[in-house]
Amino acid sequence: MSWWTLMTEAQATIISGVLTVLAGIIAALLGGWVFSKKVKSLEDAISDANDKLGLHVEGFKKEIDKLGERLKEIQEVTQETGEKVIRQNADIVDRQEAVQDLATSPDGDLKSKFSEAWEVVRSAIEDRAVDPSIDGRTRAKYLRIDRRQYRDLANALRADGNLNLDEGSVFGAIELRQSYRNGRRVINIEDVAKMKTFSDAIQT
Repeated sequence: MSWWTLMTEAQATIISGVLTVLAGIIAALLGGWVFSKKVKSLEDAISDANDKLGLHVEGFKKEIDKLGERLKEIQEVTQETGEKVIRQNADIVDRQEAVQDLATSPDGDLKSKFSEAWEVVRSAIEDRAVDPSIDGRTRAKYLRIDRRQYRDLANALRADGNLNLDEGSVFGAIELRQSYRNGRRVINIEDVAKMKTFSDAIQT
C-alpha cells in the first residue's frame, strides 16, 4: 500500500497546499525571468530608437545652424552693398554740386578748395556710419538717413555715442556747407579757411 493512501485528509490538504505554493513560486520565478527578458528587449529597442532620434535631431540642428550662418552672411553682404551704394550716391551728388558750383562761381579755385575740405569731413562722417564695430541694425538705421542732410546723420551718430569726431568741427562744417547749397552765395576765402580748419581738426 502506498504511503499517500495512508495519509489523512488533513495531511493531504497540507501537502496539496505546499505543492500549490511551490508551483506558484516556480511560476512566478519563470514568469519574472521571461518578463525580464522582454523588458530588457523593450529597453534596448527604446534606447536604440532614442539613439537614432538623437542622431536625426543633431543633424537637423547642424543644418539649422548652417542655414542661420548663411542667412547672416547674406544679410551682411546685402548691408555692405547698400552702404556702398549710399556712399557712392552721396559722392555723386556732392561731385555734381561741386561741378555746378565751379561752373557758376567767379572763383573756381576757392570753390575747389572748399569742396576738397568738405569732402574730408563728409568722408569721416560716412566712415563712422559704416564702422564694423557698430551693431548691424544701427548701421542699417544710418543707411536709411537721407544724405542730402548730413546734419541728421551726424545727430544720429552723436545720439548713439558713435560720432567719435570733433563735434564742433563736424557740425560747423555741415552748417557752412549747407549755407552754400542753394548756390546763391559766392564763396569767399574766409569760408574756405574755416572749412579747411574744420577738416584739419577732424583728421587729427
